[in-house]
Amino acid sequence: MGCLDIPTKSFVRFERGNLIISKEGARAVALCVLIGDKIVLLNPVLERWIGLPAEELMGRSLIDLVHPDDREPLKDAIERIYDGLGALFIGVKMITRGKGVLWVVLTLNPVIYRERKAILVNIVDMTELRKVECSANDELFELQKAIFEAIPHAIVGLENRRIIFANNAVYDIFGWRPDELIGKTMRVLFHSDREYEEEGRKFYSILRKKRTHRIEFTYKRKDGKDVVCITSVSRIGDDPECRRVVATHTDITEMKRIERECNRLHEQLRKYTNHLHDMLEGERSVIAREIHDEIGQTLTALKMGLFRIREEVKGENGKLETELTSMINLVEGAIRSTRDLVAQLRPVLLDDLGFIPAMEWLIDEFQRMTDVEVDVVFHPVIEHIKLDK
Repeated sequence: MGCLDIPTKSFVRFERGNLIISKEGARAVALCVLIGDKIVLLNPVLERWIGLPAEELMGRSLIDLVHPDDREPLKDAIERIYDGLGALFIGVKMITRGKGVLWVVLTLNPVIYRERKAILVNIVDMTELRKVECSANDELFELQKAIFEAIPHAIVGLENRRIIFANNAVYDIFGWRPDELIGKTMRVLFHSDREYEEEGRKFYSILRKKRTHRIEFTYKRKDGKDVVCITSVSRIGDDPECRRVVATHTDITEMKRIERECNRLHEQLRKYTNHLHDMLEGERSVIAREIHDEIGQTLTALKMGLFRIREEVKGENGKLETELTSMINLVEGAIRSTRDLVAQLRPVLLDDLGFIPAMEWLIDEFQRMTDVEVDVVFHPVIEHIKLDK
């Protein structure tokens, strides 16, 4: 796996399945990779913070390492990541050996690790900030804001379909600045009132039954252009009737354009291939006809002439008669070879009698040459196959 552009900008990358971070990141950030909720990869910072060696941490659930009060929220966050929500962060209290409790912020990012769905967890120690309440609140807010703004996806918070917060990525994707969107309804991103109402009813109806929903949808940018997004919507809170949601929008417009271009080129290639096949088949048919009409008829005429000459010298010149017989045999062999060549290029039966008689002749020839018995049943629809000329 190559370099990952993750929200915390902690200089993380994978090399041959190993987690690599820069010196700057190694001093401040603990990292681990989860499959399910089990730790399968971690850096030394996490070992140092927890106070346990890597051997004891590997395979252990990350949920077991946090305070009991925070286990359900963390479990829910992990489930939401695997449900396709996208990157998110959560504050928890982490239990350590000999250091008491660490106040940390976990940033969870969906990744692929060794061809499996996994989660890359960035852990930032907030303990010192918590010791000074006012300063801690300010620093935590700034940290959360930085993480929030660094996420490359457009994130929009809604209450009753009115936008209450948005990150800077909304400008890149929708062309609106966050301050322009806040206070407006989502109508500004839809093409019509009808579309806005129908999609709203659909989304909230689904969110009453499940907490998250994912859909591909074409929105309208501020400049009027279309932008295709994968939208993941998550309900805030456990109340099914809650009208507060968070929506994450990932721009896939370019990917869809490339997909359409690939489909167009594939269709074009298919047409060219069919055209080439038709041309080759046409050439084969012409060559077969020419061989049959020209060479075949010439050989037949030659054979008849040799027959006539042999009959005229019969009984008068035995040596000449023998040579003529030999020549007649050679001509008959040439006629058979010509017939076989024509059949290989395009059987005359195919044009004269149709597909099924041609197939029956081909099967008979195969049985004659290989002594392999063949049973075949033709479906009635085959009789109506249109042959290329």
